[in-house]
Amino acid sequence: MKNKETEENKDDQADDLLAVDDHYAKQEQAKHRRYVIQITLLVIVVVGLVFSDTLMEYFTGRRDKPSVNRVEKIAKAKIVPVSPEERQALVGPAKGLLDDAKVNDALNLLVQHLGRDPEFAEAQYLAGIAYLRQGRVQSAYSHLNRATTLLPDYYEAQEKLGEIYLIAGDYKAAREVEVVGVVWTGYRFL
Repeated sequence: MKNKETEENKDDQADDLLAVDDHYAKQEQAKHRRYVIQITLLVIVVVGLVFSDTLMEYFTGRRDKPSVNRVEKIAKAKIVPVSPEERQALVGPAKGLLDDAKVNDALNLLVQHLGRDPEFAEAQYLAGIAYLRQGRVQSAYSHLNRATTLLPDYYEAQEKLGEIYLIAGDYKAAREVEVVGVVWTGYRFL
């Protein structure tokens, strides 16, 4: 009788162990399924983000809306070069507007022209001056820096860059601009 009871206890314990093992195995399987689903969803989201334009065209059938990269390529291919006469025709009115303290009008004219001809150093310089007059130092710096990049010997732009460095308290950078050959008016370095 004792043998029978001990065998039943052993069977019950074995059944309990099998049930626990089965429970943990099911938990591991569920965990693995959740992990696979999460990875799959992540891959779908990444692919969707990368190919969003193409996927939208595929699912909607709309091909009339090109991607941003395609628009840029088409625009660069179709941009008509700006003639030197057009460049000089811009400078006079822009300087006149700046002289008349019509900074916003000058800036609108310059920004519009720079959209077509971003390689025009004098327009970059004048836009920098306009932004400086508005107190928008970061924008002024960007345009003046671009002007000096386009024309390294553009001393007026270098002078204004030096002024920005002085305003910002970066005397070392201002001195480096002076070393390039800019003659400072109103500022003296020790």
